[in-house]
Amino acid sequence: MIYIIGVIISFFLSVLAFTKKNSKQSDLILGFWLTIIALHLAIYSLILNQLYYSYSFLLGFNVFLPFFHGPLLYLYVRSFSGINIFRISILFRHFLLPVVAILAFHDFWIMDIEDKIRVFESEGGEFKPRLATSYLILELSGIFYLILTIQKLRIHKKRLKDTYSFTTKMELNWLKFIFWGMSIIWICIIFLGNDQLIFFTVSLFAILIGFFGIRQSGVFSDLGTLAFSESQTGFTHFEPSQIQAPDQAPEKEKYHKSSLREDSAKEIHQLLLAVMENQKPHLNPELNLGELAELVNTPTNHLSQVINEIEQVNFYDFINRWRVEEFKTLSQNPEYYKLTLTAIAYECGFNSKATFNRAFKKITGESPTLFLKTQKVS
Repeated sequence: MIYIIGVIISFFLSVLAFTKKNSKQSDLILGFWLTIIALHLAIYSLILNQLYYSYSFLLGFNVFLPFFHGPLLYLYVRSFSGINIFRISILFRHFLLPVVAILAFHDFWIMDIEDKIRVFESEGGEFKPRLATSYLILELSGIFYLILTIQKLRIHKKRLKDTYSFTTKMELNWLKFIFWGMSIIWICIIFLGNDQLIFFTVSLFAILIGFFGIRQSGVFSDLGTLAFSESQTGFTHFEPSQIQAPDQAPEKEKYHKSSLREDSAKEIHQLLLAVMENQKPHLNPELNLGELAELVNTPTNHLSQVINEIEQVNFYDFINRWRVEEFKTLSQNPEYYKLTLTAIAYECGFNSKATFNRAFKKITGESPTLFLKTQKVS
């Protein structure tokens, strides 16, 4: 029963992903991936209920479909970096293995229906050596793509901190959920090899995608987490590809092709400090790089370079440093004595107690409570 539920939910979510207004490449990849999952679950359910006689044309699909999961997991996570995934070179590189897996059984595809059923009921028949090889390659590809994906997640986390002054929990937690869900499935495939357990896990994964995806706005709805900046002319949309991402290190190497001269960088830095001091944009809990760049009147990539090279921190830590200093000032103001630490932190632009405590400890080396005790003693 759970397999049927998994099939229905996967197809339903794939339709939502494909038909979403203003859909992005990540939505299209997710839609295609959910279609693959639904088809795979449907075939297994037919086999389990011995209905493959009526749908014998689907026999063999379960051999090559698993080869799509690794590349689709990686490409889905990578699509959030703003890179165009639908380039021929990228698609060819990552979908070559599934195509090879299909071609490796070319003689099976041209068999009569009776012969296909015979091969299936004999658990592979003359194709057993090829099946064993394909399963080994499948396991290796699964491990390979899990490693690639976790590396891309780390880069994406850095990019978020170089773009936003707040923790974008929805996007990052969603990607982590997708990654760990697929990791559990691959563990079942590689180490357990029990088909019923594997497909039970896949069905549960599909159900949880629906549950968490619907709860988190932006996955299957039209509310996203991209940065927007408000100006007199309306809203300016900053695509992730327009924002400098910390994909390379060290910083000197990262910006070695930048057109920003040293004297211009210093000028932007002075303007930045003046804006921070006079306009206090850090008090906005949802401040992003695009909005601050508009206040400083400079391109986002130049501002990101100035913060990284001159301030020697990413955007996230730079803004939180100003918020911590704001907290230090307000906490010594008698007007704020009646407020809790968390309430003062919110006044300074933090959007959660945990974020405030982590940022304060990282920047000052002590907890907010210990800081206030020290101030009272002195």
